[in-house]
Amino acid sequence: MLTVKYKDLMLPVVKLIGSDPVVLVDGKEKRIRTEPTYQPQRIPDYSPAEIALRNVSLGGVQIFATVDGEQRTNGPVTGNQGGLAEFRASVTAKQAMPQGFIAVVLYSEAMFASEAALFQPQIVVHALPPLPAGVEVPVRVTSKMFTFTPGQKYFVQVFDQDGAEILTPFARQGWSYYASLEKLQLATVLKQYLIAQAGRNAPARPVVSVKPLLPPDATRPTTPITASFGVTAEGHVEDVRLSPAASAEIESAVRDAMGGWLFLPQIKAGTPVACRVEVPLRF
Repeated sequence: MLTVKYKDLMLPVVKLIGSDPVVLVDGKEKRIRTEPTYQPQRIPDYSPAEIALRNVSLGGVQIFATVDGEQRTNGPVTGNQGGLAEFRASVTAKQAMPQGFIAVVLYSEAMFASEAALFQPQIVVHALPPLPAGVEVPVRVTSKMFTFTPGQKYFVQVFDQDGAEILTPFARQGWSYYASLEKLQLATVLKQYLIAQAGRNAPARPVVSVKPLLPPDATRPTTPITASFGVTAEGHVEDVRLSPAASAEIESAVRDAMGGWLFLPQIKAGTPVACRVEVPLRF
């Protein structure tokens, strides 16, 4: 779910008017006309809506499909030369979608190593036109030209009329971005946590747990599976083991999800240490 800053609060975006986000304040819609600050928030599930995206491009850069079905950018993004940047796509909804919005996130890996303003992500969000069922609709979004930084990447997210993200192959490109961002946030929180836990002992505590995204045709286990994994001193998950063994597609989905889990690590005498954790997974 996409949220936007309003008076020091991050509120869910309920719709967009052009490129202006709208939030609910005391039950009434409030249109934010100033430069918005966006931040995604996790919710338990993706939207049940289904859409197809084709002919996706940004500033003359085309995204191509690779043999494994993933989508990747090709070539550099045009630089900070003034004028307008343009995003284009063709969108087809399986069921009619009267409203929704699309977000384009442009970023550089350098943002995870530097807090300089130059490397901050650039996000453009715009309302989608009504999408009739089964009809391909062209979408064109313009914004001021993005600032160029080396190694830029971008990904696209589409949200339904309730603000929930619709799963697309392009959305998967954002997973590594959000995982890196959450690890950066955890490192900041951990510094304060260690100050508060000086000289104390504490067990490992989950702060981010991502539900496995199972293939629609996968056979769900009927009994719980135990996941055993290591939690590093930095709070990251490693060495995931499942018992009893599940199908390859279930195990792959679980490992992908648990790779994004984050913990406040176990503390011994105020020092973070690695440990192993077991949790039951029910499907």
